[in-house]
Amino acid sequence: KRQPVFVKVEESVIQGRWRRVNCKLDLTGLELPKCIVTAAYQFAISRLETCVPTVLIGMDKLMRNLAANWKSGWLDFSSLSLPQLIMLLAECRKDLKTHFRKFYMYCAIHGFCGADESFAIELEALTFSSAKPMLAVLQWHETKGAMTAAEQEVVRTEMINKKMGETITETTSRLYTWILFETLKRPSQVGDIEFDALWRPSSSNDSQYFLRIPKAKYQAGQSDEMWPITRGLAHAIVEYSAHDFVRMAQKETGYLLVSSVFGFRSRLGVNLNKWFKARKIISPRTLKPLVITPYRIRHTGATQMAMLGASAHEIQYILEHRTPYAVQVYIDSLASELCPLIDQVGRRLGGLFSSLNDFFFQGAISSEGKGAPILIPSSEQPAVVGGCSKKTTCNKHP
Repeated sequence: KRQPVFVKVEESVIQGRWRRVNCKLDLTGLELPKCIVTAAYQFAISRLETCVPTVLIGMDKLMRNLAANWKSGWLDFSSLSLPQLIMLLAECRKDLKTHFRKFYMYCAIHGFCGADESFAIELEALTFSSAKPMLAVLQWHETKGAMTAAEQEVVRTEMINKKMGETITETTSRLYTWILFETLKRPSQVGDIEFDALWRPSSSNDSQYFLRIPKAKYQAGQSDEMWPITRGLAHAIVEYSAHDFVRMAQKETGYLLVSSVFGFRSRLGVNLNKWFKARKIISPRTLKPLVITPYRIRHTGATQMAMLGASAHEIQYILEHRTPYAVQVYIDSLASELCPLIDQVGRRLGGLFSSLNDFFFQGAISSEGKGAPILIPSSEQPAVVGGCSKKTTCNKHP
C-alpha cells in the first residue's frame, strides 16, 4: 500500500516532498495584508488533506503573484470590486488561476478576508481563451493529432497480440498501451496503478473486470476509482502478473507495471517509444513510422467520443478534467479527420468544396438568432437545423 506523505508545518512555511521534488509554501516577508497571509496558510493546510504536496508549489507562486499585483490601498478582498478581482485573476498564469479561484472560494465560504461568495461564483464560471489552443488536436497533425481509424487498428493489433520471445519490458509497454487505450487516463495515473488493482465481482461470471486507477492533478489525493476494462486486457494482466520476476517486482515497488531492473520503476514513456520504433509500425495515413505517445492515445479516444456524439460533460467525466470547457477542443476538432479528405477531393474537383469547408468548420454554435430558420432542403418534411442572422434571402446554396 502507499506510504504516508510527511509535511513539515512551521509558522510561515509549509513544506513536503513528493516524487523526489521538494515542495514549499513560504509566506515570509510577503507584502500582503496579514489576514490574506493567514487565510492562505490555513487554506494550504486544508488542501493537503486531499492533495499531494505539489499544491504547495502552486500556492507559493500564487501568493507571490498576488503580492506583486496587490495595491497599497487594499485592506482585504472587500476593497476589490468584481472587475478588479477579474483583473487580478487575469494577471495569473493559466496554472495559477485554479489556485486563485479555490483560494477565494475558501475565503468566501469561511468568511475570511472580506471575500464575497457571489463574486466567488462569478470567478468560478469565468473562462479565459487560451492564446495557444491545442492546435495538434484542432488541426490534422500527423504525429500529434488524433489517429485515424486505420492507425488505431494497427496499434490495437500490436498491443493485443503477444509476440514470441517477448521481453518483460516489451510486455510492460504493450500492456501500458492497452490500458491507455481502454481507459484514456493520464500516463501518470496508469503508472501509479497498484499491483493488486485488478478486481472482478464475484457474480460477474468472467464477464466484468475493473481496474482501480488513482487520481491525478487537481483530484490527486482522492480515493482511487474503479474503471471497467475488457476481459482480454484483464486476462493479459493476470498472465503478466503470474511471471515470477514480475510478481516479485510488483510486491517490491507496489505498482502493476514494473521495470526489468528489479526494485526500480519502469520508464513507461521512454520504453513505449522504443517499443514502437523496434516494431517498425508504419502509419497507413502517412506511410511513415507511426508516432505514438500516451497523450496522443488520450486525444484520439476523446475525439472519437466527440464524433460519436458524446457531450462535453461525458468526455470530461472520462478524462477527469476539472471543467467541461477543458474538453471543448475535442468537440471542435471533429474536422481533424474530415478536413484532409475534403481538401483532397476538393483539389481534384477544382476547389469545389473549399468554401463549404470554410463555412462548416470555421463556424461556431451560437445562441438562437432572430433571423430566418435554416431548413434541410426536403420538400416532403423540412426540418429546422439552425438559425441565420440574416433577414434577407440567403444566397448560399444548401
